[in-house]
Amino acid sequence: MKGLLNYVIWAIVIWTFFAIGMKIQLQLEKSYKETFDYLIPYMIFSMLFPIFMGMLLGLPNIVKELIRKRSISWKFHWQKMLTFGLPAFYLTVSPVLYYTAIGDYLPFAANLAQVSSSNLTTITGLLFGYILLDSLLEKRVKRV
Repeated sequence: MKGLLNYVIWAIVIWTFFAIGMKIQLQLEKSYKETFDYLIPYMIFSMLFPIFMGMLLGLPNIVKELIRKRSISWKFHWQKMLTFGLPAFYLTVSPVLYYTAIGDYLPFAANLAQVSSSNLTTITGLLFGYILLDSLLEKRVKRV
């Protein structure tokens, strides 16, 4: 019963943040379509919100580890971050970076900027946020 209650509370937290974030994103989209003035804040929020939601989805694993073991020393699983996280991060931020000074030098940035409102950037943002927290590992101490 305790596990079910934890899942229900966590689902309420996630859906609340999702609803608030979607409301903000829709308001930013409406503002930039009406005034053509808020494109950059809309794009930045559209980039950061899925990353935040991915981190929120990965947070229960971290909390479970912290509750299970009181004192934990952490290390970073850089292989996972390089193979999955870095490409996901690039696909998430390249539509925004395309409009900066380095945009001309980024591979595939022009193509990704055209699909910036698609599901691709949302999925890769969720993936990056989750992998960011999932790459934190407990440092195993070898006993002699």
